[in-house]
Amino acid sequence: MQTYTRNLFGAPPAAAQEGVSSALPWGAAEQPAPDTLSPMDRAASLLRTIETQIIPRLLLAHCHHDSGASHESRPLPHTGPAEVATLTDIVLGRRPGSAAEYMRARRAEGIEIEALYLDLLAPTAQRLGALWEADLCDFTEVTVGLWRLQQLVNEYSSAFQRTEPRRRSSWRALLAPAPGSQHNFGLLMVVEFFRRAGWDVWADPGAGLPELTQALSSGWYDIIGLSVGSECHADGVASAILALRRASLNPAVVVMVGGPVVNLLDDFAVKVGADAMASDARAAVAEAERLMAARAAAVP
Repeated sequence: MQTYTRNLFGAPPAAAQEGVSSALPWGAAEQPAPDTLSPMDRAASLLRTIETQIIPRLLLAHCHHDSGASHESRPLPHTGPAEVATLTDIVLGRRPGSAAEYMRARRAEGIEIEALYLDLLAPTAQRLGALWEADLCDFTEVTVGLWRLQQLVNEYSSAFQRTEPRRRSSWRALLAPAPGSQHNFGLLMVVEFFRRAGWDVWADPGAGLPELTQALSSGWYDIIGLSVGSECHADGVASAILALRRASLNPAVVVMVGGPVVNLLDDFAVKVGADAMASDARAAVAEAERLMAARAAAVP
């Protein structure tokens, strides 16, 4: 206290040596000389200076320090393998809680809906498929799990569609599962992204090759998108694409393939006779629009 008292009553150089900013209102020019004040006046002056100058500045410095430390130490919202494993267990009924509650908790952390679609829901669906193929869960469990994921997409669909300004497009897409596919959650995701981008979309997860050829022969489509969920369906994709091209009213229709299998097989699009492939829904829209722009630029 003696050091603070000496600095308060007219010793700027000493204050600077103590590490106190010289911007504080020290000095005889701003307050009476110490020997002219009574002990009570000195105490009152000291208290007033502490209350009006020192404490506010210390609090301000403390707040800035805490704010910076808090910002640096606060983890960024994240979805990764651990979150995917957790949601997988929830939709399979192997962990307490509901998928909707888990989704809301991730949203409350500040994670965008698009990131949840691509980094949480889609990988969870793929994990369910992998568990099924490895005989670690049965068909019924996977079906129920995917139904629960689909309910999440339905719940957040309106909000997802509003995450980007609605664009008008004259492009039409026919999106369907590859022949033989039974679980088509990935297709649902692709439909969401194409519709948000303003495309006119025809999609039917239960459609077989006859229904698809009928649709293509009765309406104009710019893009055909096939979702291939498993390597076991890859062999039939090439013949299906040939049949769809023949049925299409658009002789220059673009055929795209997507789904988990495109990351497993090299040059998959070339092998099955497709024009392009995409690993996720966002990439599918970007690639489709790139191809449409290239086609338009090529027209004289």
